[in-house]
Amino acid sequence: MEVAAEKYEVYYVALLVAVVAASAAASFYVYYPLSARISPVAPPIIYVDPGTSNTYVTLGPNATSAFVKAKAQAGTWEVEYNGGFDDNPDGWYFSPGTYLTNAAWYASVSDGSTTRYGVVGIYGYMTGTSDTAYLLQYVTVPNASASYSVEITLFAYSTNGLYIMYYTVGLYDPSSSTTVWQSSGIASSTWRTSTYSVSASLTPGKTYILFFAATPYHISWFGSGTVYYFVDEFRLYATLSNPYYTNTFIDANVTDGQTYEARLVLLSYTYSGTPNASIKLVNMSSYESDPIVISSGSASRTATSWIQAGPAPTGYTSLRFHLDASLNTGGYLNMTLAFQYRLGDGVTVTYPLQLNVTDPPPENVTLPAPPGHRCPCPCCGKRLIGRILAARLRMGLVEPIRLRGGVVHVERPKPVRG
Repeated sequence: MEVAAEKYEVYYVALLVAVVAASAAASFYVYYPLSARISPVAPPIIYVDPGTSNTYVTLGPNATSAFVKAKAQAGTWEVEYNGGFDDNPDGWYFSPGTYLTNAAWYASVSDGSTTRYGVVGIYGYMTGTSDTAYLLQYVTVPNASASYSVEITLFAYSTNGLYIMYYTVGLYDPSSSTTVWQSSGIASSTWRTSTYSVSASLTPGKTYILFFAATPYHISWFGSGTVYYFVDEFRLYATLSNPYYTNTFIDANVTDGQTYEARLVLLSYTYSGTPNASIKLVNMSSYESDPIVISSGSASRTATSWIQAGPAPTGYTSLRFHLDASLNTGGYLNMTLAFQYRLGDGVTVTYPLQLNVTDPPPENVTLPAPPGHRCPCPCCGKRLIGRILAARLRMGLVEPIRLRGGVVHVERPKPVRG
């Protein structure tokens, strides 16, 4: 195995299980009459192009204004964010086990014959019989009828001893603390892609946790060693019959180390047909704001709730702007938005944001002037996955993955920090 020198390390951050409940705690609507634009000093928050497919982003001066055109289309969509890990692990979190206590992003990893780029590794020195660690992301499925599938590319190996490299992919409902769907397999020692059809009926517009569970089983009399799981592609696909857009259309990063409150306001919109749209902010800890809502062309909520936006570790973004929108064939929905942020009781700063959603595909645009279980069998493992994940989420044992220079190294087991 060959691993590129660039590596992102892990540190801890607590995530609450109920995303909606967590966001509701920050739902206070306070309007400040004073608005200002930060100039000529460097802005403390800037827009960032996330590089999302079917999305065209043009940033204004100092990245404090943006024009976005998004293509709504029928067919197959990626629901998760950054499922290819191409440049970083942004949007993904790690819940460690007893022995699998490390996770890192690597620029490239080879299985000895094939090199893949942008890879997340989960690893640890294992002396016990079995263990489970998770890679996970909160995902909101389209607010429309759809069929779903999961695709994953991975391989696993150990430095010593004999291990059976079980894994599970699944969807977990944090509101009911239940696993709604999962499927298990045994990881190959070389890169292999597997596709799974999601047999469960997912509730349109609902937030789930997409998870990968690494569960090695140790044949103890063959000695101990370090276990590695490497994941390159982990994607949740939705197939829809009508034009739809669901993804992160722009990001924002805090650049001055402060923690702000932020929200998004719908100022005006034009449309054809009967469009539906939901726009929310998601911060680095996966807390979600209440959304802006347009239903059948009528706006029922014109501002998100305020949500915290703080500095993010390298490889992550402070805020993601997520859109779910459905259109009539050949339709459009053009929205003029204001991104606002504030620090305590200080001035509210406003950045302009234009978002146009169209079917058919948009052309590129020019920016206008700113306005512990022991049994290894899959049947037992399936029943335990949801319970273990629920307990870890309740205890806050979930963490993002960040950059650090260096190479793969073996770490002895260490206590899990709360």
